[in-house]
Amino acid sequence: MHQWNERSVQQRDTLMGSLRLLMDDALRVSDVPFQIVQGARTVEQQQALYDGTPRRTKVNPRDYPTREKLYAAAKHVTGPGMPLSRAVDIIIDVKGKEYDKAHMCYVAGVVLAIAALRGIPVRWGGDWDRDGELLSDQKLIDMPHFELM
Repeated sequence: MHQWNERSVQQRDTLMGSLRLLMDDALRVSDVPFQIVQGARTVEQQQALYDGTPRRTKVNPRDYPTREKLYAAAKHVTGPGMPLSRAVDIIIDVKGKEYDKAHMCYVAGVVLAIAALRGIPVRWGGDWDRDGELLSDQKLIDMPHFELM
């Protein structure tokens, strides 16, 4: 059985309860081990990711006039009134395979299947529009990303 490392435990604690439960169940079931690299982000962390190269996020905090609108758009971003993250980023815990497409798709399948069984609406960054066409029809591909809807 796979276990969370120390960083994953810390990041796991920043997740909303249903997302935390989902990730715990997926880790237990998955044949491919994975770890959590990020749950909650500050507004400043989100801005740094948006400003950084290459672009790893589609949400620019400067585009939102209020924190509430930013929280609605950027599900990692937390703060007063939104203390826990509604999104999580993972890495594959197989030596040399942190972002391997095949392993990511496998883990995504596990996460999405458990979410469906539990009735937890989730979107994966490899299928933003949830049409079942993976990777090819997405403007932004963020395979490590899962978010509550």
